[in-house]
Amino acid sequence: AFAIPDVAMFTFSASATGKDVDDAQKQVTKIIEAALGKVKELGVDSKDVKTTDYSANPKYEYINGVCTSGGVCKPSTQNLIGYEVSQTIAVKVRKVDDAGKILGAIGGTGVTNVSGLSFTVDDQTAIEREAREKA
Repeated sequence: AFAIPDVAMFTFSASATGKDVDDAQKQVTKIIEAALGKVKELGVDSKDVKTTDYSANPKYEYINGVCTSGGVCKPSTQNLIGYEVSQTIAVKVRKVDDAGKILGAIGGTGVTNVSGLSFTVDDQTAIEREAREKA
């Protein structure tokens, strides 16, 4: 069976560091909302957009211990300096010809990573059924 790809898929992420989780979340939310606004403005339906990853992690600064000439060493320490929040969104574009335009549009919104552009067939089951019939 032969099929021409009829959907494009890609992901994009936003990451930010803040003094606390709330601060970092607000920064990420602002970027994600701007990118989603562009995606929806260019005709992608809400059902074709989903969050695939969301994380909030502490960020530390490590300070090495100092050793004196007498061989006595102070232990190393870690200081909490903030939090990093990251969110990844997956997008399915049903108008394959618009994929490049959408990628270009979200590139200017502050997203930190755009990746995984792939082309596939939306109804894989129909292709598999056709292949089985031909077999």
